[in-house]
Amino acid sequence: RSVELVPGGYGVAHGRGLGGLVRVALRDPAQDRLRGSAQIDLLDAAVAAAGPIDEKWSFAVSGRRSHIADAAGLLNDQSFQQFFTLPRYFDGQARLRRTIAQGEWVEFGALLSGDVQQRTQPSSDLSRRVAERRTLHFQRYDIAYRKQLADGAEVDLAPWYGRDRAGRYGAFGGVPTLAESESHLAGLRAEWRGKLGPELLARTGFDFELVHSLSRRSGSITSPPREGDPYVFGRAPADQVNFDEWKSTIASAAPYAEVDWAPWGDKLHFTPGVRVEPYLISLQRRRPANPNFPDLGLYQRDVSVQPRLAVRYAALEGLELEVAAGRYSQPPLADDLSAVFGNPALGLSRGSHLLGSAAYEVRKDVKVEVTVFHTRSERLAARNPAAAPNVAEALIQEGEGRSLGAQFLLRRDKGDGAFFGWLAYTILESERKDSATAAWRPFDYDQTHVLTELGSYDLGAGFEVGA
Repeated sequence: RSVELVPGGYGVAHGRGLGGLVRVALRDPAQDRLRGSAQIDLLDAAVAAAGPIDEKWSFAVSGRRSHIADAAGLLNDQSFQQFFTLPRYFDGQARLRRTIAQGEWVEFGALLSGDVQQRTQPSSDLSRRVAERRTLHFQRYDIAYRKQLADGAEVDLAPWYGRDRAGRYGAFGGVPTLAESESHLAGLRAEWRGKLGPELLARTGFDFELVHSLSRRSGSITSPPREGDPYVFGRAPADQVNFDEWKSTIASAAPYAEVDWAPWGDKLHFTPGVRVEPYLISLQRRRPANPNFPDLGLYQRDVSVQPRLAVRYAALEGLELEVAAGRYSQPPLADDLSAVFGNPALGLSRGSHLLGSAAYEVRKDVKVEVTVFHTRSERLAARNPAAAPNVAEALIQEGEGRSLGAQFLLRRDKGDGAFFGWLAYTILESERKDSATAAWRPFDYDQTHVLTELGSYDLGAGFEVGA
């Protein structure tokens, strides 16, 4: 139904992250007739179908597969792999909905995806032959239930399960390195939204997530590289090598609540809220494995209280201003909790967001938005700068981050016309430092300028073109 980028300052329903948010809303399955589509472009091909099964049941299913890497594999000259890699990917989803009554339904869903990137730098000298392969596969299965109550309130309930598999494999001169992990995830989200009075709307809910991971890594301590490491494909890795295999469990259960108070109708809205998130982090071992001693586990508990506030003001007809601020937290990555390559004692990273925006509706189907945002984060995991770090302290939690940027968007919705599109530009500076005394530097994925142009025209008879 919609895809929305929120650079910061989002509400209490979302957590476990310090950065921006991509919010996706799903389209209801078609209930009037069977609909389908097919699409092919230079990168991939996709098919989709949706429609009713009977008066109560409806479905939606879609799939996509890339073909650009297959086409490039037919080339005799593969030297381009020294400079960039072409991805192979597939994804698909299926939704099956049963309408129970007016305003009440249950939906069963599945989502899967797979990505592979590989590149090779051939050489007649076997000691200089370089290869790299990255994989990422995931599945999600959920049951979503929604009911609209007699007083107009809505209740959502969604238990879900998922599985992630990620790997990165490299070889330099026949010396292999690997880093791979498999995670099982389970969660539950429950939420109530309704009116507490003529001027007061409320949202309250519960968000639980558990992630159990098995990770293993072998090879050079600098391969694969982590954020901030200098990396050039084909450069020999460090000669310090090791191996580790570890298990971790990270669980959090977050009750949250917010109210939307509009004392002067829709002119002014105050939306304060709070998210309280207790965390439990459990590790298999706190020291590198030693065959002469049994493993000694590590358990950490922490509670993150995250207050947030948004204020919206309709200054003029069609013009809406908003400011938002809040605190956020994020648990450590399972890959960083190794007693050999990381630090099992890593805890929560924390951050704050400040955002201001203005949106003007030029006409019913044309909208202009300007958003300015600033974020700060602390307690980020970074490589220990010591020449001989203490045992199980290859990483330390002394990093800091900051970003400052603005996002401009001109958007035309399809509405009654045939044209839909947008023009978006972001200017951003995203920096971090690995310790209090270090100098600020750009994040590895810092992008100062991002320009996006999209246009689509409906030709009629089920055809449309876009660029």
